[in-house]
Amino acid sequence: MSSDRQSPSLWNSSWKSPRALTDKLAAYLPQPFVLSAPPSDAPTPAQEQSKQLEDSEVQVVEHNKKTDNFSSEFERRLAQQQELAQLQQKAIEELEREIQQQEETITFQKEITNHLLMQQRAIVDRLRRQRTLSLLVLPTQSQYIDGDGETFVWMLNDFEAKRSRNAELFSPEFYSTKFSYTFRLKVRMNGSGSTNEGCMSCGVNFRPGQGDDSAKWPVDLVYTLSIIDCLGGLVESASIDTLKQTEDTVEVAFQRPDGNNELSRGWGNFITWAEHNLSDLIVNDTMQLQLHMHRSRPQ
Repeated sequence: MSSDRQSPSLWNSSWKSPRALTDKLAAYLPQPFVLSAPPSDAPTPAQEQSKQLEDSEVQVVEHNKKTDNFSSEFERRLAQQQELAQLQQKAIEELEREIQQQEETITFQKEITNHLLMQQRAIVDRLRRQRTLSLLVLPTQSQYIDGDGETFVWMLNDFEAKRSRNAELFSPEFYSTKFSYTFRLKVRMNGSGSTNEGCMSCGVNFRPGQGDDSAKWPVDLVYTLSIIDCLGGLVESASIDTLKQTEDTVEVAFQRPDGNNELSRGWGNFITWAEHNLSDLIVNDTMQLQLHMHRSRPQ
């Protein structure tokens, strides 16, 4: 083989041009990726902007609807609250009218009450004057029989002077024509001891008398002591049943007296002065004590 023989080659005379070589080589290289054109139905930017605008308008409409609904509900509830407030205001006004009527009624009742009190005071004053005049002519002691019992009244004169001295006072002796007992009342105006200070102590002291032989011993009585007030009523009544006092023990005060017995049976704090208006109890400086006695058991 001759040395000038050429080997097979891509090279030929037509490839001597660079352009031709480049084109030839390009046929053997991978083709570059080329983006395809968008489909014909894809929205354009103007269409997308229009769609967004439409969506925004829809949202605005929905928001306005919600706002309108909220406003309507708020107005409805506000109207209900206003109606309720009007009803409450009417109720308050009605209550105020009732209160005013009640106040007027109370004022009228007070006027009537004050008028009646003035009339009662006038009556009391008149009765006191009559009572005072009657006390001037009454004896210091009196008694009368009433049904199954007997009543005795002691007029205790010079009340203030005797109260200030707190001396031991005795009434005149009473004789019971019904029960045949002789007795007297014993009083200390300001108590018989330190525990009874400020009180009046009272007791009954049985004495020897004309009916002792026919009287029942020990004493068989229930006696009740009272104060007669300025209108003739009874105040601070207290009672003692002599038989109950002697059932368990021998009560000397209720045995037949021998002349030396000064014992009395009664109440250490019969009345507390601070609890009473003295003007209701004392008339013309005189206090009236009433003792009522009757049998403790039917005969």
